[in-house]
Amino acid sequence: MGILFGLLLIVLGGLAAQDYLNEKAPPLKPALAAVNPYAQYIGLTCLLMGIIGLLQSLSILRYVGSHPLMVLVALAVSLLTLTLGLMLGLPLVHKVMNEPTPAFLVKVDKWVAGMAPHRKQLGLAAIALGILSILV
Repeated sequence: MGILFGLLLIVLGGLAAQDYLNEKAPPLKPALAAVNPYAQYIGLTCLLMGIIGLLQSLSILRYVGSHPLMVLVALAVSLLTLTLGLMLGLPLVHKVMNEPTPAFLVKVDKWVAGMAPHRKQLGLAAIALGILSILV
């Protein structure tokens, strides 16, 4: 997927696991605090990039026999970017959509609320997968 998706996934993972990282790695606190005001915009950007990445990943499924690691990493990066982008960017989507809330957004809200307890784990997985994406 490349360096861009990897770097975005690392930033997105840092934002998703911000409370945990502030506790376990205090030197990261200023950097995360500097990026935090833009979390919704980063989330919305990553949501769109996740959709694009997922479509690109589906087009490379034919290479699963010859390059299975590359295909699996590309799919995982796209899905994680899409998921965390949705979790962080959903408040901005609500602002853009205004009233009344469409029925699909109600379902998305329920899904995001169900995923909220796993936010730290998804964030840490995003950081690890972002590093792996840059290396592969």
